[in-house]
Amino acid sequence: MAVRVAVDALGGVRAPGEIVAGALDVASPEIQPVLFGPADLDTHGLEHVVTIDAVEMDDKPAEAVRGKPDSSLVRSARAVGDGVADA
Repeated sequence: MAVRVAVDALGGVRAPGEIVAGALDVASPEIQPVLFGPADLDTHGLEHVVTIDAVEMDDKPAEAVRGKPDSSLVRSARAVGDGVADA
């Protein structure tokens, strides 16, 4: 059975391009990346969960988690917590 890995596609300085590229590089029968990001994200065929918000660099962490529940960061973390993703 494949390990499902939740990936915040907006989580990085070179996001989303480099994040998606990295997810594509590791995708295999054993590792299934699940990308979390905006509707217009080019996933190159990887599984995609659409989110409508993003945590910005200057957001305070606790406020971002409470105030942006549909951000790619919060939704990807919750996917792991809810058992939808393995990591």
